[in-house]
Amino acid sequence: MTTVIYRKTSPYANTQQTSWFLSNFTYRSILRDPSDILVTLDAKYQLRPDLLSYDLYSTTDYWWTFMILNPDVIIDPIYDMKVGILFYIPTKNRLLNILGG
Repeated sequence: MTTVIYRKTSPYANTQQTSWFLSNFTYRSILRDPSDILVTLDAKYQLRPDLLSYDLYSTTDYWWTFMILNPDVIIDPIYDMKVGILFYIPTKNRLLNILGG
């Protein structure tokens, strides 16, 4: 039985998986911090958390962090990304420290 190990940047990094079994999804914890920035979503990023992640962090890998940090606003990480929503984003340094990137 082979154990699957996800990258640290993956939303599945805390979810156990083997070659034949995927456990229930385990959310990665990102708590709100005073350094987080409150933003209003621009039309450029509607339904595209990957583009926002790329513009903020130089990688599309962190698209899922917006949902984790804002569970009261973003339940679906794609379809809840609508123009005008207000949500928090972590700074690049803080995110890299949390995820070990």
